[in-house]
Amino acid sequence: AAQLAIESANIEANSAEMGVGLVKLMGRDAGHLTLHSSLANRDVNICLLPEFQFELYGENGLFEYICQRLKHKNHVVITCAEGAGAAIKDHKLSDTVEKDASGNIKHPDIGIFLKKSIVEYGKCNHNLDITLKYIDPTYMIRTVKANSADKKLCTFLAQNAVHAAMAGYTCFSSGVVRGTTVYLPIDDIAGQKPALVEKDNRDYQRLLASTGQPDFLNEQLLQML
Repeated sequence: AAQLAIESANIEANSAEMGVGLVKLMGRDAGHLTLHSSLANRDVNICLLPEFQFELYGENGLFEYICQRLKHKNHVVITCAEGAGAAIKDHKLSDTVEKDASGNIKHPDIGIFLKKSIVEYGKCNHNLDITLKYIDPTYMIRTVKANSADKKLCTFLAQNAVHAAMAGYTCFSSGVVRGTTVYLPIDDIAGQKPALVEKDNRDYQRLLASTGQPDFLNEQLLQML
């Protein structure tokens, strides 16, 4: 479903003058899904992840890069994780912090913000009439039909959970670690921080080589890092 959304965004971007295809994917705190979806599709030009800070404005900012690419290539395909707004250094999407029923921070919609701001920046700063198409395939991805491997895995997990419950175990979750089905204490799972994409991650480095994108950080911020 993510690949279909990115392919659609690429077609839209290439079908218009100064075309931009923007796709928002799942990932509040970690950008693994966005990273691997972008790697699997070589049409992505910019990928924004919540783990890596970036700036919107300035000579090396995101908006300026988009405009310069449009002038040279006439199209841009952008993917962003839903939590990427928290990585913006020179702008706050919201002055308040809201949480859902589970206590997770509800991030403002970076997709809607970028959709409006990219078009406005291009018009005001470069007199570009940008045509931007925004795609949010979140529920398409969540509701995708399970394949045979998914069904097989769920069967194993369910059977192991029943065996553990009949043996008297409580407060556990059935899972797979390094190819082996195991029982994991729920307290240990809940206490773990999400696995984040690291800067030296080889897949992330492959992404940078594929997109050719810079850090979107201006010189003053780079000196602080």
